Amino acid sequence: MDSLHELIEKAESGDPEAQYHAAFHILNEMELDEGDTEIINRALSFLRNSAMQGGYYGIAACELGELYHRGKYVEQNYEQAVLWYRTATQKLQPIGYYFLGICWQYGTGVPVNYAKAFDCYFKGAARYINNYIKLGDCFRRGLFVSYDPAFMFKLYTHALDSDLELYKKTNIFSNAYGEVCLRLGLCYLQAIGTRRDISKANYYFNEAKKGEVEKNRDSIYIDNELLNLLKNAPYSKKIASKAPLKTTLTDDPYISEYIFHVKHLLLNPEDCESYQKLAEIYSQTRLFERDPNFIDFCLSKSKKTQKQSQ
Repeated sequence: MDSLHELIEKAESGDPEAQYHAAFHILNEMELDEGDTEIINRALSFLRNSAMQGGYYGIAACELGELYHRGKYVEQNYEQAVLWYRTATQKLQPIGYYFLGICWQYGTGVPVNYAKAFDCYFKGAARYINNYIKLGDCFRRGLFVSYDPAFMFKLYTHALDSDLELYKKTNIFSNAYGEVCLRLGLCYLQAIGTRRDISKANYYFNEAKKGEVEKNRDSIYIDNELLNLLKNAPYSKKIASKAPLKTTLTDDPYISEYIFHVKHLLLNPEDCESYQKLAEIYSQTRLFERDPNFIDFCLSKSKKTQKQSQ
């Protein structure tokens, strides 16, 4: 691993990956205060240059978007955050899709649009566990899709299993662990998508607390209902479940076909036919913004899985 001095030398010469790593080290690992404007501005310059070159698979643009989103080291600007998240998604950056989805869901820098939020979460799901959790939330709350507690529970369970697999390899839980445990606690407490089990609910709420879910970078986007449930745990009695939100969008055959293939791929990620169908749906640009890179990704996955099955 290069030292910071070596990273800065490479960054100054125009290496986009070195620019990202130097900026990340300065902004996240050094103890900085308001008087360190020169080194902060230098790091921001590295990050912008890396982002504009698609540095580190789009993660530089994503990091820059987060800084504008939170107003850290720069003046808070949601429109700029969205711009950089979009830049990240041009490299199919899953964290970029995640944060762009959050912007669409909560109306941060763009008008609220649950369809586009859902689509962003889906596009980033295969390579970022948090997207599975947000998709589960959509099915739990009826955001764009119809309320589907059984499928929601499958998505939360998949996210947990994926994080446990990651833990086996790295001995570290991702920031998704506390988030998914919090939601599984809700499921077992209120019998949503599974049978009520107070002991399991309390177990998962305890795991969520150990995961310090309230300190995660995404905690401002956790439903207050979930945080209140966490604060009041452990439980010794049953509580009623909330009624789901209503949606009528899935009455549209076009949307229904899209959701059918999305649900299939989320649990069967190697299905070539669904990738082919989604490429056709995205090409029509009726519901979503045209995303040529993701269309190409769907087509390439379709061909790859087709070859593997022969």
